[in-house]
Amino acid sequence: MKIILLSLNLLFLSSCSTIYYNIWETLGREKRDILKSKMIDAESSQEDMAEELEDSLERIRRDYNFKEGHLEKIYDSLSDDYNSIANESEALSRNLKKAEDVADDLFQEWKDEAMSLDKRKFRNQSLKKLRETRNSFQEALASMKIVEQRMIKVLKKFHDHVIFIKHNLNAKIVGNLEVEMKSVSFQMKELIKKINISRAKAQTFIDKLN
Repeated sequence: MKIILLSLNLLFLSSCSTIYYNIWETLGREKRDILKSKMIDAESSQEDMAEELEDSLERIRRDYNFKEGHLEKIYDSLSDDYNSIANESEALSRNLKKAEDVADDLFQEWKDEAMSLDKRKFRNQSLKKLRETRNSFQEALASMKIVEQRMIKVLKKFHDHVIFIKHNLNAKIVGNLEVEMKSVSFQMKELIKKINISRAKAQTFIDKLN
């Protein structure tokens, strides 16, 4: 099964979308099901990212006393945190791109099929449902993209501080570090709030697909 999923993902990434969807349809999954799966993946990425941020914040509060002689240990810990959060951020970006691509294909197919209906009542109802579903998706996607962009800014500041510590392991920079890391911590807390809002909107859209 893993080999099948890998092959399908490669087809999707290589723009062979028609073949990709046809294979899934033979397995009993429509574009709607695929979109739901991609949105669940994106929501899961946000959850993982929030957990990584919470863990890092907890370590900052508990362990990072910024005493001279402890900077090397702090650097190692912060570096690990940065890499973990960066990996989750990249996963979110990948999952968002996949969800957006599937949504575009689904909504275009939906519109084409609705316009082909002869009965006006059915056509109008289908187009109305399409607009509602598309608007719900766009709201969830926009919220996730805000998180994605905020994450990039937080990661950049986090990375700067990690590198700064690396370059100053033997310097007396303890006071500045403590102040600056409070700033990074505040941005992390604000980002976690945004992630929670975004996750709720994603879940609302996923529920609408059920």
